[in-house]
Amino acid sequence: MNKADGQDTADRLSTIVANSLDTQAKTRDLARQAYQSRTQFHRLFRAMVEETPVAMRRRLLLERAADQLAQTGMSVTDVALDAKRIANSSDRW
Repeated sequence: MNKADGQDTADRLSTIVANSLDTQAKTRDLARQAYQSRTQFHRLFRAMVEETPVAMRRRLLLERAADQLAQTGMSVTDVALDAKRIANSSDRW
């Protein structure tokens, strides 16, 4: 696999995870979108993106919460409750 193909694969896998932030998708659901088994998806994702799908999802949710605090008038409590609601729906990845 050349460097361009690797970057395309990393981008495609990252997009699958990023698009799942507001859903209750499990790793197996994301793997199906990538036409992979759950195990293969996890291995390929980690190799290409250099973090696990769960770690990326948590990081993106934290970044979203930080943006909400900085950009909106939402209280810390409201942002935390919203982030917890989303995180709890996906903790069983």
